Amino acid sequence: MALNSMLVPLLILLPPFYSIEVGLDIATIGTVFMLARIWDALTDTAIGVLSDRTQTRWGRRKPWLVAALPATLIAAWFLLNPPENSGYVWLGLCLFFFYLFWSAMFIPYQSWGAELSADYDERTRVAGYRDGASFLGFLLASILPLIVLQIFMGIQQPTYGQILAVVGGTFAIFLPLATALCLWAVPAKVEFKSQTISWRNLLDIFLHNKPFQRLSLGYAIDRIAMGVYLAIMPLLIPIGLGLAQYFLILAVVNSVAALSFSAAWVVIAQKVGKHTCYCIANGVTMLAYLMFFFIPGGGFYWALATFVVLGIGNAGTLITAPAMMADCVDYDYLKSGVKQTGAHMACLWMVTKIGFALGIGIGLNVLGFFGFDSQEAVQPDIAITGLRVVTGLLPAVLLLPAIAIMWKFPLNRERHTEIRREIAARDLQSSA
Repeated sequence: MALNSMLVPLLILLPPFYSIEVGLDIATIGTVFMLARIWDALTDTAIGVLSDRTQTRWGRRKPWLVAALPATLIAAWFLLNPPENSGYVWLGLCLFFFYLFWSAMFIPYQSWGAELSADYDERTRVAGYRDGASFLGFLLASILPLIVLQIFMGIQQPTYGQILAVVGGTFAIFLPLATALCLWAVPAKVEFKSQTISWRNLLDIFLHNKPFQRLSLGYAIDRIAMGVYLAIMPLLIPIGLGLAQYFLILAVVNSVAALSFSAAWVVIAQKVGKHTCYCIANGVTMLAYLMFFFIPGGGFYWALATFVVLGIGNAGTLITAPAMMADCVDYDYLKSGVKQTGAHMACLWMVTKIGFALGIGIGLNVLGFFGFDSQEAVQPDIAITGLRVVTGLLPAVLLLPAIAIMWKFPLNRERHTEIRREIAARDLQSSA
């Protein structure tokens, strides 16, 4: 929960903060964030391999959490509290170091959870509690600034810096406490070997697993669209729509809508198939993007409805993509004879991060093309139009090829059943 609370600043708050309150150029900020996210995606696999190879009396994962914790907190402080006259070099270095140290905690932590049990159902329960807490961290990072700043302190239009102070303070308090509890209560040693992921594993998957190639391409475009939206939405709400006082409320509503509709997407996927459900969910998300373009200035209830629709659509894509990835693992296992679940997950996570990186860079640079200047008190009409175009129309258009790619996804229910049957027959023959 503590680790994922920092995703709110990283995905939503930091670009407008460094643009509006620090005074940096919006397009250049987009480029810096894009490069930093690509760096983050590339370091994940290296950290995973190194932590797999770590051998100590305290196990493989605990030393990483202990070593990375203080560095993560220090990097977060510098990132969220830039000194006066901070420039692009400061932002870039802070992002590069924060992503490095945050991943040095997050990747070993995720790997540790997968090693706690070899039992199929027990692993599902561990992942369910962990990922549920992760989503709760994202939700609380939206709710706590609302409670502290608007309800208790009476600040009706808190600045991005004030919101970051609340989120950063929460992160600084709870991350050491949660890490200490984890180190004390959770066993370090396991009785089975986990898979070691290398760059060769990733390359082999991309070259030989045709369904996973399609899933990766479609999901990458999907995440680029989301990255564009996340980069510009924090500017559209206060500047383009005049709804700064409702920013935190809208963020909370979006998260609650996603959480509330998650179970429904599971049922829909069972009825129509995972890839069809994925396409339907992206269609709902596309509708929400288009609604952003037409929200009238000051239209709070229109914006509220838009965020509800967006939360519903996002929940569907987040649920179905990993589920289809698991089917791709079975396909790869049938072809190669090696079950590379970890490598596939690393690939999908890397695709997600690179997609977000490209989306943030594209979104902020296109907005700069429309003449948006965060230091101007009154934006020209073309800049306001640019906010609507880049938040709404551009992500909606990007989703069209993503839907087209995934509509013909080859691993439907019938094909997957056949794959499982062939795997069972082969395994039975091997054991005979």
